[in-house]
Amino acid sequence: MGYLTTPIVHSDFHGFQFNNGQENRRKEKATKGIRRNGLTAKNKRYGFVLPQMIVGVMITSLILIVVASSIRAIMLHSASLTNYADMTAQGKETLTFFRDDVQVATDIIVQDSNKLLLETSLNPTLKSELVEYIYDPYVQTLVRTITTTDYTTNPVIKTETVFLLMDGIKTFTLNYYTLVGDVTTKAIETKKIKLQANLERGVGGATLVDQDIAAQVIMRNRKMSN
Repeated sequence: MGYLTTPIVHSDFHGFQFNNGQENRRKEKATKGIRRNGLTAKNKRYGFVLPQMIVGVMITSLILIVVASSIRAIMLHSASLTNYADMTAQGKETLTFFRDDVQVATDIIVQDSNKLLLETSLNPTLKSELVEYIYDPYVQTLVRTITTTDYTTNPVIKTETVFLLMDGIKTFTLNYYTLVGDVTTKAIETKKIKLQANLERGVGGATLVDQDIAAQVIMRNRKMSN
């Protein structure tokens, strides 16, 4: 009599579940370890670390320094041009007034290295006009003052006009010469007058530009005694 034989099949299903469970636990432990360190997989891939941040700050600082230096250089250059133009205008105006006043002057009332007082009227007994140049070394300015006195009116009318010719004067001097060019300190011998000055302009105590001006003028209207 025959027997039916049924094949026995051993299933690994439970074993698969066990192996799959171990894999899940390993992944969970790895994830917890990453989270405990304050990092995630995304942070590790896209975040910044300390060395990168330091390099970034250094690069930004260098860029700011270069930009600031460029701006300062542009500002100093602009200030230099402005100061130079201002000094040129003041020097030109001063020499123009000085030339005109000395040429028409008929007499010298006071003369020294920082002060000059001229009589510019042709008939001072009727109407006197005095022109005075005064250099103040403390405030470094040169001032021109015109004083007019009209004796033909009653009462006598006297007017005074003051002009600031130059400022920022580092050095200033007035020199006096005779008709033949000899240096003199006597007003009665003076026929030529020379003005010399050095102007400076700066920012924050630093000199940006300076300029020298000079002029020697003959007193055409002054009559010299023998």
